[in-house]
Amino acid sequence: MTRFARFTLVLLTLAWAPLTHSAVVFSENFNDGTVDPAITSPATLAVDTAPLGEKLLGLNDGTNTTEPSNRGLTGASPITVTVSGLAAHTSATLNFRLIVLNSMDNSEPFALSEAIAGLLFGATCSNVTTVQCTRTVPPPTTAIPPNSTNTLGYSFLNGAVTASDAMYDLSFTFAHTAPSLVFLFNYAVDQDLADESWSLDNIVVSTNATAVTPPPTGGGGVPEPGTLALFAAALLGFGSSAFRRLRG
Repeated sequence: MTRFARFTLVLLTLAWAPLTHSAVVFSENFNDGTVDPAITSPATLAVDTAPLGEKLLGLNDGTNTTEPSNRGLTGASPITVTVSGLAAHTSATLNFRLIVLNSMDNSEPFALSEAIAGLLFGATCSNVTTVQCTRTVPPPTTAIPPNSTNTLGYSFLNGAVTASDAMYDLSFTFAHTAPSLVFLFNYAVDQDLADESWSLDNIVVSTNATAVTPPPTGGGGVPEPGTLALFAAALLGFGSSAFRRLRG
């Protein structure tokens, strides 16, 4: 095979090669005051408004009048996010904001898993003394500093805290090919909302959706001979011109 023929073959291969692109398949920031139906929990969910106005995931306070309002989630409210009907892909990415509230003391574990990929992230977090999350999964154990602290305007009864709120913007990319994604967020908080709580915000799920670039068609599923000829001629002309330039 001549060099020109090899060069043209490369062009033709590239023209029909599968292309990948990042596609956002789910996004929720709660700014409209509603919880997307893809987000579920054994508890009744609602949108809380922090004292300085940020919207975040919380509980329907009417179901538990003993808990203070607008303070996020408890340990009895694991969160599931289900995204279905995905186009072909080979990996997925989850971005979200983990909000740690009041007197979390680095003893309660937080876990994020996906139904097929398994456990993606495990940590304990503290707002007392040193404000940080300590990642335990995946190893090695690593301290994660917050992206911001004391920015939501909370003032809790428990005064022995360095930060009333700490926010962590986290991102995870993992291999995945199934048509659905099912994420589970679980924080084993063992106190009530007046003492320890947590929340989620800015949840974005994307995939590297794969698309095959088809040859031009004449309105049906099979390319017309004339269209194919024009397409091939254009590629050959481009290839010939580029080949001559390469040869000088």
